[in-house]
Amino acid sequence: MQGEKALSICALTGENRERRALRGNRVVLKRRTGTIYAAETLSGIYSLDEETLRQNFNLIVHSWDAN
Repeated sequence: MQGEKALSICALTGENRERRALRGNRVVLKRRTGTIYAAETLSGIYSLDEETLRQNFNLIVHSWDAN
């Protein structure tokens, strides 16, 4: 379906991030110090299971060199 949202990904921080990561139908994708990345499927017409989401989630991180 054109224009229909399939997935929501969020970065959760703060003291209650663990509780918020499990809210609703969210799936924890990755945990890092101080941040939890979670996803929630928004449409039932796509077959996105938890394991597929976790396996295909990668963070793009750039390192800054102060020198």
